[in-house]
Amino acid sequence: MAMTINSTLHLQPTDEAALDSDGAETLTLEWKGSYAACKATADTISNGEDLPTNSAGDGYTPSATLYTGYKVASYNLRRGNGDTAVLSVMCKRGDATSTSQSGSTSVPFRTVYSVKSVRNDVSVLAYCSDSPSGPNRAAIERWMREPDPKLAANFKYTDTDGSVVDMNNETIFEKTVSLIRKIKKGVERVIRFYPQITIKRSYYAPPQDTFEKLSYIDTPPTPSGEKTLSPSGVTTLINAHQWLKVQDDCDEQQDRTWMRTESWIGILKASAPNESPWDPDLYGANRWQMPHDASDPNQQDSNAPEEE
Repeated sequence: MAMTINSTLHLQPTDEAALDSDGAETLTLEWKGSYAACKATADTISNGEDLPTNSAGDGYTPSATLYTGYKVASYNLRRGNGDTAVLSVMCKRGDATSTSQSGSTSVPFRTVYSVKSVRNDVSVLAYCSDSPSGPNRAAIERWMREPDPKLAANFKYTDTDGSVVDMNNETIFEKTVSLIRKIKKGVERVIRFYPQITIKRSYYAPPQDTFEKLSYIDTPPTPSGEKTLSPSGVTTLINAHQWLKVQDDCDEQQDRTWMRTESWIGILKASAPNESPWDPDLYGANRWQMPHDASDPNQQDSNAPEEE
């Protein structure tokens, strides 16, 4: 929808183009006329509107090509001598396909990427695996529950059949004993850092797909377009990891545009193509449903594990 100008106002040949501190292209146009006509026009201005294709009256007519893609961001009304006034309209350039407030989906007019590391403290038991060469979690947990302190002190535990298992004499328990030694020293968790990509996109209208993939496995979009600012290596980083979307916020700004902030946390992709570092049963598109996730509380997801 285009901005509507009162037919008695005259567009002045004082248009001013600039680049603001956020890297957005701005354009300021001024219309002059009676205060009543300027005020009536100002009262109808909405953020995100297109500029008019031509000016009213005998005023200066803007070039349709020069001003293509600019959207109204704010205005200022100044009363002059007598009954005159000047209406200044500040616009920002957006994608030509961006919609006004009446649109259903918006295209951002500016995109900024950032990359940082996030800390995650992981239990040392995460080193345990089903492999015979790895630490045995079941053995460690039985050792932790061993009631006889003398047995536990010597890396032994009582098995379910009452026999005593001596982990010192079994090659298969070599990594298990090594991990128990660390646990005895007080090491319970291991510090790990993972990449987090945050994308901030500016819109003239709030996007309709906010929250759509939050808490799901999802790949951040790779940087593209001249209005995208990103550190080097972002595309390589995105391709090397599998990502979980952890943030999707949309906030109205002072200039009545919208800032959408999205974040993803990545884990290095598994060497096997069919393996996923993020469990698809918990985070995938067809993940198991929790009771409060289902539209029908009595309907159980066919992919969910059966209760015993």
